Amino acid sequence: GTVIGGTTPAAGGFTNVTATGTVDGRDLAVDGAKLDLINQGVATTDSPTFADATLQTNDGALLSVRNTNTSVTAGTIVGEMRFESDDASRTEVIRNSIVSKSVGSAANTDMHFRAANGDTLLDRMTISYLGDISFYEDTGTTAKFFWDASAEALGIGTASPAKKLDVLGDSRFVGDVNVYSSVGGAVNSKFSYFGSAALPEAAAIYSKTDSATSGNLILATAQSGSGTITERMRINPNGKVGIGTSSPDEALEINGDLKISGSGF
Repeated sequence: GTVIGGTTPAAGGFTNVTATGTVDGRDLAVDGAKLDLINQGVATTDSPTFADATLQTNDGALLSVRNTNTSVTAGTIVGEMRFESDDASRTEVIRNSIVSKSVGSAANTDMHFRAANGDTLLDRMTISYLGDISFYEDTGTTAKFFWDASAEALGIGTASPAKKLDVLGDSRFVGDVNVYSSVGGAVNSKFSYFGSAALPEAAAIYSKTDSATSGNLILATAQSGSGTITERMRINPNGKVGIGTSSPDEALEINGDLKISGSGF
């Protein structure tokens, strides 16, 4: 194609810049450290469009953005790629942006993917240098969907998941929820209830298998202040219910006093 702008590339820089489509009134030009679509002041009333643009490099198709500042501090933008368009007055408006931002030094940088809401660019997704991934709510300030790479944990509504899946807020499941375990005799799956994240376990419903094909459903609670749950009732593999006993021999077996009130007996 035709070289637009006529700038001689530096060593290791662009070797060819080509464009197709209507380019009247605009050039692709190298302006310092950035390649920019800029208004050259020629036929400024036209509406140029590019059907395609190709950058060719002599570095194995590498497009590099380099910040030569040797005193990078936390929050410094190391490099940025912007996607812009013009408004009716031909003023450049940033629509989207990919930003490399330092975290303490140029060696550690996070990638920020941003989208414009009106005239304001907001973070929509961030990939940290540690591999953590954050998705933000509508204001672009708080991560509401977070992948913790080191813990291999996913947080929904929280940026600090304490378990493999940590959901802060109401949840809804439509369809079956299946929990599998290959450990016989142990607590295979458990739904625990807490007064808050800072309080100990207050109650639980869990399963405990006798074999690979049979199991028990157990309800447990904790006495006030104990912090330890204790089995209170179970349904065994044969459908027998035990209250106060873990090995019922009848359809209903109660270990302890029984009180019945009413006039129906």
